[in-house]
Amino acid sequence: MDPRSLSPSEAYLKRAEGYAASRSDLNRRSRLLGWVRTGAFIVAAGLFLAWDVSESALAARYAAAGGLAFLLFVGLVALHRRVRREEEWFGLLEGLCAEGESRLARDWEDLPEDPDGPAPAEHPYAGDLSVVGENSLMQLLGSVATRPGRDRLRGWLLGLNHRPADSKTLLARQAAVAELAPRADFRDRFTGLGRLLEDPGQAVMARVAAWAAAPGGDAVVLWQVWLARVLPLLTLGLGWLEWTRPGPQRAWLVPLAVGMVLWWRVRDGIGALFKGAGVGETALDAMGPLTLAAEGLDPETPHLREVRARFGTGDASASVGIRRLRFWTGIAESRRNQFYALFNLVFLVDIHVAWGLERWRRVHGARVPGWLDGLAELDALA
Repeated sequence: MDPRSLSPSEAYLKRAEGYAASRSDLNRRSRLLGWVRTGAFIVAAGLFLAWDVSESALAARYAAAGGLAFLLFVGLVALHRRVRREEEWFGLLEGLCAEGESRLARDWEDLPEDPDGPAPAEHPYAGDLSVVGENSLMQLLGSVATRPGRDRLRGWLLGLNHRPADSKTLLARQAAVAELAPRADFRDRFTGLGRLLEDPGQAVMARVAAWAAAPGGDAVVLWQVWLARVLPLLTLGLGWLEWTRPGPQRAWLVPLAVGMVLWWRVRDGIGALFKGAGVGETALDAMGPLTLAAEGLDPETPHLREVRARFGTGDASASVGIRRLRFWTGIAESRRNQFYALFNLVFLVDIHVAWGLERWRRVHGARVPGWLDGLAELDALA
């Protein structure tokens, strides 16, 4: 049956039935995996106990079999966790369909509340027309899932933009909405991913955009990076020479000391850079699945094509940029490890990571506001 021939209520019901069937199937798999992983653990424990008490030649085999059973248990735990996440995902999608039916029925009690509440009392039309707040148009459009998307839609409805949209812009948005309307799978997925996001708040997002778009280049400069590449080689090379043949004693301490002085000079700038990158990565990484979903969109209307273009393609895409930022900030997070300081003492890892982050800002930083703006626009339209 052509989905376009269904009424809105029938379409919601059909999608909800599909999501419920998937959730039910995953629930059965989850229960089965729960029993199997319990059995694997019992078998592993029994084999290790047999190895502990056995004095025969079979003891080594008991230990090996117990190790294999324990590895099986660990694998089953990881698989079980993934199945449970998928079960929760389809439950979320099923709930979105139920919300859609409640919107059609104007069942206000079953709809999520407008988290931003009513408009200011002095607004010229919001109160009379129930645009936002309780039992409002905004509540009927509750599929808007992210903070930037809600802010964008609320701004449209209340006329909060500095310049009201002209007729050409309004018609372009309407065409985009008409294109997205039959793409129920995309809209459900996008809204579901948005619901899973923890709202970072407007202030954090503003800091992220400002940090990413900042000129940068103050933490480390190119000659310091090259010095940080050469000094570890000299330290290791001189240390190896001293160990393998007679020669100058403790010569390797000279490049090591120079590296320590170099790190001491740039440590404050690196610390500030890492702090800003950590905030940016936390907020952007949470939006990674949303940007990936947006990049999979193949739009036809001009406005949607323009929104899609903000996420880029290939190596310049938002998802690739976020993944690379995650790589560098992941290394920076390793500073909390007690062995990192020793490793950094020799290899000057901080300087290399700082250079990687600065390079990331030069390549992707100016695009971040476009990514955030694209997510807000797409969420409001969808």
